[in-house]
Amino acid sequence: SGGFEIGKEIEIAIQFNKGNSGKADKMLMDYYEKDSSRIIDNLIEQFPEKSSITKEAHKCHKKGMYFASTALFLIIADGLCEGNLYSRKDNKKALRKFFATKNRIGGFREVVTEPSAIDSPHHTRTKYPSSLNRHAALHGFDSEFGTKLNSFKALSLVAFILDLT
Repeated sequence: SGGFEIGKEIEIAIQFNKGNSGKADKMLMDYYEKDSSRIIDNLIEQFPEKSSITKEAHKCHKKGMYFASTALFLIIADGLCEGNLYSRKDNKKALRKFFATKNRIGGFREVVTEPSAIDSPHHTRTKYPSSLNRHAALHGFDSEFGTKLNSFKALSLVAFILDLT
């Protein structure tokens, strides 16, 4: 499992929904400052074939190379979903089908199968409280995404997907 505490996820989501994105970001940062190594270890244990890219992403993060770590964590998240995580035009059928084959999806599947800032068209991402957008980051439209916070956000996506699969 990704090891993210469901209670903590809910607390952070509540803060985002209240418009307290600064507080939610701080809670996320505090959590991952303490537990990122454990999450990386869980990822490698569950998906040893992804150990090279996972170790490199974590190494980049620890060295402050946040452009690299954020991009790699976003790539890992998509790989965990067999390439179905980021879909075009809000078409999440393939992702829903992927998660339908998993036993531990629970009610949280909608978090990753509904449109969000991470996979919206880069020109519409301003309508979301998070500025991290995979398309804008990986296709060079956003030259400011390389932050510690965004690296942790991308890692949190990996952890969340680990908990769903």
